[in-house]
Amino acid sequence: MLFAVNAPHQASPGLTRRLSVPDSSPLLAGRAASYSVRSLVTSLTEADLLAAPPEIPPQIAAVYLQLPAGLPQRVRELASRLTAGAATPYEKAIRVQNYLRGTYPYKLDTPPPPPGMDVVDYFLFQAPGGFCSYYASAMVVLLRSQGVAARVASGYAMGRFDYDRQAYAVTVSGNDQYRRLT
Repeated sequence: MLFAVNAPHQASPGLTRRLSVPDSSPLLAGRAASYSVRSLVTSLTEADLLAAPPEIPPQIAAVYLQLPAGLPQRVRELASRLTAGAATPYEKAIRVQNYLRGTYPYKLDTPPPPPGMDVVDYFLFQAPGGFCSYYASAMVVLLRSQGVAARVASGYAMGRFDYDRQAYAVTVSGNDQYRRLT
């Protein structure tokens, strides 16, 4: 797998695009010491997100609404309180996002949950704070419990936009090389 911003549309010769399972997201694959890729950019406004239909295709719902059978009830109850009265999935997402950002301090040294404890329950009700994976997991679980399809995506930050090159420069950890992602 090779890095690409968003949905890769064109790539250097010898590289291939393939669709992931189950949601058919395009991914870039191949072997290359250096490569170029052009990606499609989604341009959605808040109005677009508010107007999005709430229906979720069955193949997406089957994957992105899954929750652990043992999810503690208090996690579901918190999600219900946070999203009460929200008319759209977007409004629910904003409420959960704002709650997480405003309630839990970002701490890289957060200890792990006790053995056997649900990580999201630990973060929301016991941990002294959390880091990115705690926030992302909590947001996904809270949203899924309210019927909003959600997933955790990890990888790299967008980097900085290099106006001279008209591309994003993404630093490779540990050295001064960068990847040009357009």
